[in-house]
Order: sequence, then C-alpha cells, then structure tokens
Amino acid sequence: MMKALEIAIVKNYNNINTLIVGHNTLEKGLNKVTGELAPLITESKIDHDRVISVSREVEVNRLQVEDFKTSVISLENKVAQLSSLKDDMEGLEILEGAVRDMGEDVSEVTQNLQSWPESKIPRTAEIEDVSGVLTLRRCPNTLEFVWGSCTYAAGDRGPAGGIVVIVTDDGKNGIEISEELPPAEYGCDRKKVKVPSKWGRKKTNLEKTELVASSEQCGGKTLAKKSLDYAINGKDDWYLPGVNELAYIYDNLDELGLNMEGVYWAVEVSRYDPRRLFASAFNFHRGHFVDKERAIEQNVRYIRRF
Repeated sequence: MMKALEIAIVKNYNNINTLIVGHNTLEKGLNKVTGELAPLITESKIDHDRVISVSREVEVNRLQVEDFKTSVISLENKVAQLSSLKDDMEGLEILEGAVRDMGEDVSEVTQNLQSWPESKIPRTAEIEDVSGVLTLRRCPNTLEFVWGSCTYAAGDRGPAGGIVVIVTDDGKNGIEISEELPPAEYGCDRKKVKVPSKWGRKKTNLEKTELVASSEQCGGKTLAKKSLDYAINGKDDWYLPGVNELAYIYDNLDELGLNMEGVYWAVEVSRYDPRRLFASAFNFHRGHFVDKERAIEQNVRYIRRF
C-alpha cells in the first residue's frame, strides 16, 4: 500500500514538474511573442494617431474647399451684379441724354407759351359769358392754360411766384407768401408810431403796413415801407404779415411745404412800450408771438392777396 502511494506521489511530482516546465516554456514563448508584438503594437498606435491627424487635416481642407466654393459663388454673383449695373449705367446715360433733350424742349415750349397772346373763343361756342367771349389764359408761374379764371390750392406757386397759404372762392383768390428775404430791422427805433387804438379789429394788415410806412416820425425808413416797395413778377402789392397770418402759417407748415425757422417780423408795433423799442414778431421755434427790439434784425417774408 505504501509502495503504491509512493509511486503515485512520484508520478504526480513528475507531472507537476512537467507542468512547471511546460508553463515555463509557455511563458518564455509568450514573452517572446510579446516582445515581438510590442514594436508592432507601438507602430500600430503611431499609425492610428497619424490616421486621426490626417483625417483632421482632410476635414480642415474640406471646410476650406467649401469656403472657397462659397467665395467663388459670391464673386460670380457680384460679377453678375456689376454686369447688370453696367447695363443700367448705359441705360441711365441714355435716359439722362433724353432728359436733357426734354429739358431743352420744355424750355423752348415755355418761352413760346409765355409769349402766347390771350385768345378768344368765338361767339358760336357754348359759353355763358355776358360778352359772348371767354378768355384763354396761362396761369402765372405755371404751364397751365385755362378758359376763364386760374385757380390755386394751398402749397401751389401763386400768381406772383410765392407760396399760396390761404385760398378762397374755390381757389380763385387767396394769400401768397414771398420767398425768404434777407434779415432786416423793423426800423423806427425809439420813435413813436401813431396807430389807432383797437387797430387789430378795425384795420387789415395791409392798412397797418401803410400806417407804419407813412408815419412821419419814422421818416419812411421802416420794414413796412420796404414791403410796400417790393415788386416781383409784375406784382407790387406786398405788405408785412400780421401775427394772426403768421400763426396760421405756423399751424400749416407741413401742408404748405414751407421751411420757416426762427423769428419773423409781423406788422404790429407794441402799443404799451414807453421806450418805443419793440415791435411784434412770431417765433417759429416755439409757436407764439413775441416782442422784439426794432433795431435787431429778424427774418422777413412779405405776403399779398390775389
């Protein structure tokens, strides 16, 4: 029994040694293989990193190509726009030439119209004029010809070339204001201007202008006198506007298409002014009348009725 046990132990021992030797041999073989694989693994990692790097470069290049394509498309569009603009410019030059020619034609026609005498419709025409004729007129400062009376609307050029500010009688009559005139003093500084009491309710602004202009104390050196002497386009019936007229114009500046800024003289003088220094004016910045020293220049525009 013991002998058999010893034999078994020896046999198992030998098997263990064989396994140990086999393990050692396998370990050596594994180490050898590992040693051989290590460079390959390292190279493979390097190649992998290179692949990733190259992939990134490829992606960057792809984006740059896309940007380049976009730039090319943008340039092509700009070239097309420039080509279209060139065509437009050539058309514009043709149009400008036509406009110049048209302007010359209009100028010639205008000169002819201005010299065109008034004509008459014969009695056989269907008219209701008591004289049996109706006059063909060219409305002043326009190319409009009408049978009968010219009519105007607020904002139009008036008969004397001013801007129409008020119309009456369906546009046949009204008030026009002159163009901007050089700033001036009111005049008659420190001198008494004799005006009737309550003149605002009893006198027109033309009559007020005539009163100031004819004042002996002022010696004719007043803005009122200048307004009465003013003449343009054959019209010499201008006068200084009243505060009420300037206030109306201020309330309708946009509709009239007028550009009036600052302070404008009115015809009225300050009645309660013992030193005789002031006259009335209208402040177009603030929208109300003010008293200003007569010796200081303010803005000026005249008005007339038609």
